[in-house]
Amino acid sequence: MPCINYFLSTQIELSKDALIWGLPRELTPKLDLGKDNRQWNKKQLQALTLILCNVVMHHREDDGIFFYSREKGKNLHTQFNPNNVGHSSILWVLDKLHNAGVIIDIPAQPRTKNNNPKELSEFHVTKTVLDFAISLGINHQTINVVDKFHVRLRDHKNKDHLLEFKQNEYTTMLEMRMAQYCHYLNQQSIMLKTSDEEGEGIVEYGLSGTKIHLHRNFKDWSNNDEVKKDFDIKHPSKEGWRLRYVAPEAPSADVYCRGRVTNKTEIVLPLYWKDLVDWTTITVNLTPIGAHQDVIVKRIDEEKVYLQAMGGMPINCFYHIYGERQDCERNIAEYEGESPADYPGDNSQYLQSGG
Repeated sequence: MPCINYFLSTQIELSKDALIWGLPRELTPKLDLGKDNRQWNKKQLQALTLILCNVVMHHREDDGIFFYSREKGKNLHTQFNPNNVGHSSILWVLDKLHNAGVIIDIPAQPRTKNNNPKELSEFHVTKTVLDFAISLGINHQTINVVDKFHVRLRDHKNKDHLLEFKQNEYTTMLEMRMAQYCHYLNQQSIMLKTSDEEGEGIVEYGLSGTKIHLHRNFKDWSNNDEVKKDFDIKHPSKEGWRLRYVAPEAPSADVYCRGRVTNKTEIVLPLYWKDLVDWTTITVNLTPIGAHQDVIVKRIDEEKVYLQAMGGMPINCFYHIYGERQDCERNIAEYEGESPADYPGDNSQYLQSGG
């Protein structure tokens, strides 16, 4: 389903007089124009222009149904809203158009304490609003697309809330790659069938239709103190279920190995631990199997853990061995400061969560 594209614009400058006279008024006789200039002011006319540009450009997609949010919040930043169209102005215009029967608007069910459907509102394009746009001079020839980015940063709690960010080498490279990919796609004629009815629901993209503009989305986790590092996968054994595991956290950059030792008095550490791990930080947990063996760690070096059991009896146990990495700076778990920027060590070695 299409959402409002804030990068659409036109050189047609709407005025309140344009709504009052001629064909536009004949098409929208019930549109409330107000008694003074406080209604249909410059900001509201700007919002109307944006909505009509979207209607003209995207009305063939998904039966002309647009999704949008009615949640109160700040306007999109200029980086994603180059014409600085106000969110409240968009809602005001949609309400006026709906009340006049120009569009069909279906607000999402409001969220309450015990009911949080997380649904978006939607409005439906009608022939009237299309004719209204064309009567005001807004058509495919007069609409243009303001240059827009491919890389977007979203709030981790609200994916519809786009955040400002500074471009770096990585995002600049992504912009270039995405622009090249979209350019290639737009040189192709792509047809998408959205209905099973014969001759219906065919949408064209690329060379002979709507231009394709893809996004690479990232989430901002930097200001969330409650964030947990996890993986979430399809449940391996329960149909219709999912499995989520959360990573453990520690004050040091530890690695571990585990396994079972049988009839041996040595545990051979992974070969690369000699260069990866500070062997003086190694700790060992042993779990005897079958019987008490009084197994102890006799000594440790860079390559092995040496064991000893009571009375020389055969050793049969599980082991779990931890060691701290030596190829990076040792973490300073507690430090004085107000934000991660106050960390006294090298922040470039960390991918931070929290804020």
